[in-house]
Amino acid sequence: MKSETRKEGFMSSFARGVFSSRLGLLGAGVTTISAVLIIVTLAMALMGIEFGAYQGLVTYLLLPAFFVGGLACIPLGSWLSWRAARKRGGDDAAPHPFVIDLSLPAHRRFWGSVAVLSVINLVLLLSVSYQGYHYTESTEFCGKLCHSVMEPEYAAYLRSPHARVDCVECHIGSGASWFVKSKLSGLRQVWGMLANDFSRPIPTPIDNLRPARDTCEQCHWPELFHGNRLKAFEKAADDDKPTDSKVTALLLHVGGRDNRSGEYHGIHWHVSRDNLLEYRAVDRARQQIREIRVTGTIGKSETFVREDLPPLPAGAEWRSLDCIDCHNRPTHIFETPEEAVDRLILKGILPAALPSIRSAGLAAIKAGYPDRESAQKGIHAALLAYYKENNPDFAAASASAIEKAADVLFSQAYALNVYERLNIDWNTYVSQLGHRNENGCFRCHDDEHKSKDGGSIGQDCESCHSILTEDERRSEMNADLKSYLFLETETEE
Repeated sequence: MKSETRKEGFMSSFARGVFSSRLGLLGAGVTTISAVLIIVTLAMALMGIEFGAYQGLVTYLLLPAFFVGGLACIPLGSWLSWRAARKRGGDDAAPHPFVIDLSLPAHRRFWGSVAVLSVINLVLLLSVSYQGYHYTESTEFCGKLCHSVMEPEYAAYLRSPHARVDCVECHIGSGASWFVKSKLSGLRQVWGMLANDFSRPIPTPIDNLRPARDTCEQCHWPELFHGNRLKAFEKAADDDKPTDSKVTALLLHVGGRDNRSGEYHGIHWHVSRDNLLEYRAVDRARQQIREIRVTGTIGKSETFVREDLPPLPAGAEWRSLDCIDCHNRPTHIFETPEEAVDRLILKGILPAALPSIRSAGLAAIKAGYPDRESAQKGIHAALLAYYKENNPDFAAASASAIEKAADVLFSQAYALNVYERLNIDWNTYVSQLGHRNENGCFRCHDDEHKSKDGGSIGQDCESCHSILTEDERRSEMNADLKSYLFLETETEE
């Protein structure tokens, strides 16, 4: 009996330590409550029951953290209780040997309970960790968790061509190294949000963005020969004739790799594997490109330099040109004021019959406002003041129509593109595609980048696109339709 008592000493000492320690009791309570809540919230998720935008955060991150923390408090509380007893010199001061003897009933009951509870805890933790991993990779986590910070980017994402592509597909991609980098960066960003210490506006991720060949080109294949593509740009009328919208039709020479000749043509020549294009920029935003280097298949390089730009910063590295240098906002697309108003007019959301609504609307939404409430009131006031000054009879007779137009301009143009509290205005996030701003293609194609032998990178617009007449546009549309029908018929056969 004495031997059995001695062998049971460790277990009884451990149990007494847990139940005599406030920390141990707290840990047991926290673990038990957390486990119950995890099971309940997982069941709710399986049944499709939601209780708010932070459901995933609570279920997969906070509750598991409390669960593990409670488990850690149980042995820590027992140890602290034993240490306190040792200082007092009580009966439990002497350490008890750690003995496992399954021939003793007490040992079998104790270690059997430990084994069962360990399996349950492990299964629970593995299940919630697996779901937690997927939650941290979800679009909901990226866009909704940090709502106050990511609201502009998330709202733009939802109305973009990539709205059904998960954020991680582009921002992280596959592979363990980039997964680890993204999580470390995410921890820093979460701390910045909690401490209210983050940039306003949020800077475009230029320096640490993964190469497009690892992300974009998993779905898009620039080597495929795309040939020419018809693109029409429609602009609402500036005068009072709602039907006189202006349509500019371009034949974009997208090109790619011609399977017959093996050569690259058109716009996608810039990212061909036969030619390596590299550049070094003066500024972080890569708007002022000072040096451009082109290396062909035989290894011969030619460098073009724009001497009137400031010198390169120390340690400036060559960057290989890829998709994102031109398609710099493929998902988080913000409109210019002109694009926003034209969209509303051409879709019939903003009544084109209102006199001079385009110029009046542009003036109203371009004015600076300190906050959302001021913007809403200011747009209404600016639009009404415009008509009172320029068309007082219409202003008096159509006050309700003017109010409705102001509501549309605020909610579907201004509020979608301007976020005052984050210092985001109409010109914060610009696209480098085409001629939407003064840079774009002209960062390189400016006739100012010269090589040593006198060559230059020109501005030959026809190398990338052709402006079509009305007859040419109709002809190209018919050609596109015939090509589409041919491909459909070929697929069916």
